[in-house]
Order: sequence, then structure tokens, then C-alpha cells
Amino acid sequence: MWRRRIGRVVGRADEFIDEARARLRRLWPASVPFLVQTYASYGTRERVFVHGRVLEDEGFAVQSPDDRSWRNLRELYKRLESDEVPYARVRVRLGGVEHPIDADREGYFRADLTLAGALDRAGWHAADVELAAPVPRDGARVTAVAPVLVPPPTARFGVISDLDDTVIWTNVTNKLLMLMLLLRSNAHTRKPFKGVAAFYRALRNGAAGGRAIRSSMCPAARGICTRRWSSSCGCRAFRKARCC
Repeated sequence: MWRRRIGRVVGRADEFIDEARARLRRLWPASVPFLVQTYASYGTRERVFVHGRVLEDEGFAVQSPDDRSWRNLRELYKRLESDEVPYARVRVRLGGVEHPIDADREGYFRADLTLAGALDRAGWHAADVELAAPVPRDGARVTAVAPVLVPPPTARFGVISDLDDTVIWTNVTNKLLMLMLLLRSNAHTRKPFKGVAAFYRALRNGAAGGRAIRSSMCPAARGICTRRWSSSCGCRAFRKARCC
């Protein structure tokens, strides 16, 4: 009982702080740079859903397979401690349509675009995303590109799968072991369970031409660029739909 009460108090305090920060940003432009983090999205040739999140840019570094534990820890901390930009407004453009959308309290946005005309093909497309508000103090444009997957008409099924301890080994049920694993590795060096890459490739390349979308709310997956990770492990059928 007391744990639930503490959880409710902490949750309300977090909401209060987010609301206060949002109001301050409307009064004074932020001095820190912003970042629009897009996630691999999906749709049909006529309608697409574009996902992402607006964050304060704390200098997230591109990691490499040779990174030492201290750098893995530093980058992990940045991602876990990342500061969202609540209620930010972004503009999403694709297929001749521009769609404004407001992020939620945690900085997440999900744009639903009905296109002016059908896309000319299935496969990957690029949606342009631009931060409309708040505006950085220096007035610089904040833009990003969201990859959008349109399955071919021959695809007869889709696979929605978790990632942690399903595709890659993370020890998510044991926080200490999970932390040790995260210290020793990053998106380049984490490996899938044996046979997983071949399994998803078979789903993609089979006669039915399936597509896989990954969804995870686990902290171990926070900040992992699944597209980069999937290329390194050979499981290119797997793409990121949402990040916590």
C-alpha cells in the first residue's frame, strides 16, 4: 500500500515539474539545443503513422564497437536521464502533406497522415520532421528524418515483437545483471539469441513476405538505434516502432 502511495506522489511531482518547465519555455526560449528523435514508422501507400520524441540535446554520441565500459555508462546515463520537451509542436511532411502535431507530456508524438496521393511504391520512405515550437534561442532549425515502412501488397502477415530477452539477451528481470550487461556493451556489441536473425530473415523473405515491428518499454532498450543494431546482427527485417 505504501509503495503505491509513494508512486502516486512521485508521479504527481513529476507531472508538476513537467508542467512548470513547459510554462517556463513558453515565456523564455530555452538556452539548450533541442533534438527530434524519430523512430522507424509504418503505414500504407495512402496513410502513414510517424512516431518520435522531442528531447533536450545533451550531446548524445554515436557509439562504436570499441567503446569502453565508462563510455557505455556515460551514454547510458544520458539516455536514461534524457529531458523531454513536453507539449512540443512538430510538423511532419510526406507525400505532399504537411501535418502539425503536438507532443504529449513526455515529449512523444504520433502523426497520422492521410496522403494527398498514393505513394508510388512499397518499401522505405522518408518523412521530414521539423520542430515548430518551442524555438531555440539561437533560432536554428531543428529537423530530422523518419524512415517509414510501407509493406508490399504481397505481405500476408505482420509480426509485432518485443526485443529484450526475446531477440537480444538483456537480463531485464534482474536489474543488477542487466546493468552489468549494459556497462559491457552497446548497440554494436549486443548479440541476438542464436537463430533469431535467421528466423526474422525467413519471415521477411518467405513467400508471404512478412514484416516485423519491434515494440519495447524496457530501459535496456532506451536509446538503442535498432536499425543500426539490426544491420550489425544481420536481422534487417527488424525495425524500431517506438522507444521509451
